[in-house]
Amino acid sequence: MIKLQSLRIPTGWKVSCNKFLEIEPSGLEENDNVWIHFTQDILQLEYIFKEAILIVDLGWYPETEINGTFRLMLIKDEEWESPLEVFESKNKAEIVEKIEKIIEDISEGYKYI
Repeated sequence: MIKLQSLRIPTGWKVSCNKFLEIEPSGLEENDNVWIHFTQDILQLEYIFKEAILIVDLGWYPETEINGTFRLMLIKDEEWESPLEVFESKNKAEIVEKIEKIIEDISEGYKYI
């Protein structure tokens, strides 16, 4: 059984979607059935401060493709066409580190508000 990826999520964050699994894509073969888990909807976290809504969104693009990449976006107030930050990597550890850094920065200092 594949476990969910553990993340340090500070108080105040809402987990809207979590399908982020402990799978390193670099270790998979092209025909591995696990690729079905690499979709555009992997993880979504929400944080509300005053009247601003911040969304941390993680997906795999293009979906289920071995040549794809994780794409992490920080969205403010549903403005998907104008993300505050975009980060891409094929390395799961880099993505975990970046997610935790963004949500920590927001929680501690409201950096993006």
